[in-house]
Amino acid sequence: MKYVKGKKVFSKETIAELRSTITTLKEQKEEVKNEKQEKISQKVRNVKAQIKEREQLLEALTDFKRKQDRKKEYQAELKEKQEKEDRLIQNIST
Repeated sequence: MKYVKGKKVFSKETIAELRSTITTLKEQKEEVKNEKQEKISQKVRNVKAQIKEREQLLEALTDFKRKQDRKKEYQAELKEKQEKEDRLIQNIST
């Protein structure tokens, strides 16, 4: 580096090195940006997968509950029919 009239003057080699360094830094910045974006994207995919899994579990639990409720209703109907039959048999017997 030289001084001409009180101003810094850089050699062509120094300017080329600085340009190369700037280019390298820009590339590194872009790589870091892409890595961060990929990490964010991966986290988003993970959260979406968890949501989907939980929705499937909720659906399975809902179906199970619905089947249990239907089973209870059916058992109650059977019990009611059996009680009616028992009363009819008792009425016929007496």
